[in-house]
Amino acid sequence: MDLLSKYASVFQLGEKFKIKNGKIAIVDGKINLQGVVNILFEQKQLCKKIKSIGGEKPNDFVVDITVINKDYYHLHRVKKGETLSIIPKKYYLDSRKYIDIYDANRDQISHPDEMLSNLKIIIPNV
Repeated sequence: MDLLSKYASVFQLGEKFKIKNGKIAIVDGKINLQGVVNILFEQKQLCKKIKSIGGEKPNDFVVDITVINKDYYHLHRVKKGETLSIIPKKYYLDSRKYIDIYDANRDQISHPDEMLSNLKIIIPNV
């Protein structure tokens, strides 16, 4: 399997995130990916995808992705039944970080256990 085929799902994810100024090149037997994404969450997801294919320190992939908006980690649309103890597990793998999300959205959330479906909340950088 060639490198481009091996990492095809990374490039598909990049297309989903609409990477700007994206460049892919094969140099010295390694894929070099450069580009710009909107938020840190997208950068982290791309790196996570690369590691899921090539291992913790892939020796056949070099990535240089810049983040435009560093004000927050992600914008999340609340789904029916989601709570502030569920959402931080998705982004931080730690439900105790609910307070960070609550603090970043106090203008929209009156109580941590009461959130409206379809509400768009900020997931802060922590």
